[in-house]
Amino acid sequence: MKLNILLIFLTLFFVGCSSNNDWIYTFSGESTSWKAVMDIEPYVKEDSTGVVYTFKIAKKIDNKVSKIHYEAKIPNSENGGNLDSVDLEKINKKELLKIFNEFPNLVDPNWLGKDTDKKELETYFSELQIDINWEDENGKHSEKIILQLN
Repeated sequence: MKLNILLIFLTLFFVGCSSNNDWIYTFSGESTSWKAVMDIEPYVKEDSTGVVYTFKIAKKIDNKVSKIHYEAKIPNSENGGNLDSVDLEKINKKELLKIFNEFPNLVDPNWLGKDTDKKELETYFSELQIDINWEDENGKHSEKIILQLN
């Protein structure tokens, strides 16, 4: 009997703990040539917990892209880079490509979670954007994408 109660207690405990990590917030936006997505989700690894921002982009145009440089503007951070030839192949197939993960240092690590108020999220991420500069057979181009909470 004590074993059954212990098993029930442990099951409820682990189900309750895992449900706190059962959430995701998605921000997205589009420009004429591109679409972008940023997912915010829990990050749990060994003794470390927090959140991770995952940025993805996809091409909407048919032109073959030969170079891409991106700059993401995130609250309290910026991240940028160039895509390599393997990633360019995926982009030219119009796949949604993960370009980077950001592990933010939040002042209050418990603020961003399953029960975070959507208005607070919209306010905090109100200036979330990604700038994409690329080259194709028609020359050099640049577009800015504003991302909003879905």
